[in-house]
Amino acid sequence: ALPPVQVSGRSETVLFETQDCYGGTISGGEQSPSIEDTVRRNPVTGPVLIEGAEPGDVLCVHIQDIKVAATGVSVLRPKTGFLGSEIRKPLIYTSAIKDDRVTFSGDISVPLNPMVGIVGVVPRHGDIKTDYPGRHGGNMDTLDVTVGSRVFLPVQVTGALLSIGGVKACVGDGESIGVGVEVAAEV
Repeated sequence: ALPPVQVSGRSETVLFETQDCYGGTISGGEQSPSIEDTVRRNPVTGPVLIEGAEPGDVLCVHIQDIKVAATGVSVLRPKTGFLGSEIRKPLIYTSAIKDDRVTFSGDISVPLNPMVGIVGVVPRHGDIKTDYPGRHGGNMDTLDVTVGSRVFLPVQVTGALLSIGGVKACVGDGESIGVGVEVAAEV
């Protein structure tokens, strides 16, 4: 139902400026009402209409670069992910991102390994929330969608209507706590 924010030709490079999965509403520190009410969860940037794309075509999305913001955020919630039973109350962690490292606190850091969680086209059969993967692409949250990756998506509507979001500065394989280091980015 959303009009395209941009029209792109075939083989054209497009810059997607994405928000973190909380829509920038959580900044860390003390628990805030926004932890419990994340209405804008998993926003995507788009859609971009691809000229000439028709149902039955295959769209190849080549991730050429991912530039992440200087700060990421993670919200751990009870009953989220397979370790969620160990979490008693929601916790917010903010992470500094600098010099190809993601620092959680003091001296705890891991390598920056950005990936794109959501890459999708408009599905043929109505709306699908951005939380879900499917034939349209969507929320795949796989470590394989990173710089240099190519994602092939079956075009289901005229123009494909491509959207991207859910970038993580780093994430464990499988999101065992239901979240990675969520970050705004340029893809």
